[in-house]
Amino acid sequence: MATDTRNKRAAEPVPQTREEAETLLASIGANERRLASAKANRDDEIEETKNLYEQRMKPLEERLDRERDALHRYCEAHRVDLTQNGKRKSVQFKFGKVAWRVRPPSVSLKKPKDVLDRLLAIRSKPFVRTTYAIDKEAMLARPERAEEIEGVTIQREREDFVITPNKTPEPTAETKKEDAA
Repeated sequence: MATDTRNKRAAEPVPQTREEAETLLASIGANERRLASAKANRDDEIEETKNLYEQRMKPLEERLDRERDALHRYCEAHRVDLTQNGKRKSVQFKFGKVAWRVRPPSVSLKKPKDVLDRLLAIRSKPFVRTTYAIDKEAMLARPERAEEIEGVTIQREREDFVITPNKTPEPTAETKKEDAA
């Protein structure tokens, strides 16, 4: 008979009294705060590392920009020779290749909402796309009717169990002594 080798979480003992539940809730709160603090520290370190590398890479990126610009200017000045009077779109060099590519047409809109309003005003429907979406709010307003439609299910009275520990820890015997001192 095969044994289950999947990693199983160790079960936390279930509290037997309200006091034990309070202690467990306090522990959950403390662990959530520790986790949030660790995540914040991680994010800070990642940001510092990104900034450090960005500073290190900036001179190289600037040099690459200058080199690319210089090669582009050379190739434009010698384009007729390099492309054999436009017969070729790319040129193979010893250490790489350069190419001239014609981009496909594209549409650029300044203030798309204003353009849409103008298109609607002049009744230019070929340039306007109509989209349809299911109105879930209307279905929730009339659930009986909505559930008559195949594929629609209205979920009612679902219950979630929510744990909300206090944001600050409860004073312990040790912190009470420290406060008194």
